[in-house]
Amino acid sequence: MKGHMILLVVAIFSVFAEINASEENKWKENIEKWGNECAKEMKLTPEQLEEYRSTDGPPDDKPGSCYLACVLQKAELMEDHVVHKDKVHDIMTEISEAEGIEGLVEISDKCVETADEETDACIAAAAIAECLYENIAELKKKNNKE
Repeated sequence: MKGHMILLVVAIFSVFAEINASEENKWKENIEKWGNECAKEMKLTPEQLEEYRSTDGPPDDKPGSCYLACVLQKAELMEDHVVHKDKVHDIMTEISEAEGIEGLVEISDKCVETADEETDACIAAAAIAECLYENIAELKKKNNKE
C-alpha cells in the first residue's frame, strides 16, 4: 500500500496489520475524503497532491508536512500542533495485540513525544512521520528475522 505514510494509522496498518477489506476500504475512503478536503483548503495543485499521496516516506517539504498535519487533524489524531497521544496509543496497542508486535506501542509513544516538542503543526506532523517511518522499518526488520 504505497503512499499511506501520509496517514499515520494506515501507515502502521500497511506495515503490519492484516485488516479486513471493509476496514481497509473505510480507511481508503476517509484518506481520499480528508486528502481532497486538505488539498482544496491548501490550494494544492493536482501534481502536488499526487506527489504527497504517492510518497512512501515522510514528507520532505513544508507543503507536504502541512498536508500531513491537515489529514491528521481531520482524522482527529492531532489538534493544532498537538498529537493526541491517547488515541494513537490506543490504536497502536490494538494493532500490537492483534498482530503480536512487540515494541510498536513504545515506538509510537516515543514518536508522539518527539512531535510534542514542536509548536508548529506542520513540523510536528513531519517529526512524527519521520520518527515512525525510521523506527517501524527497523521494527519490521526485527520482527521478520524472528
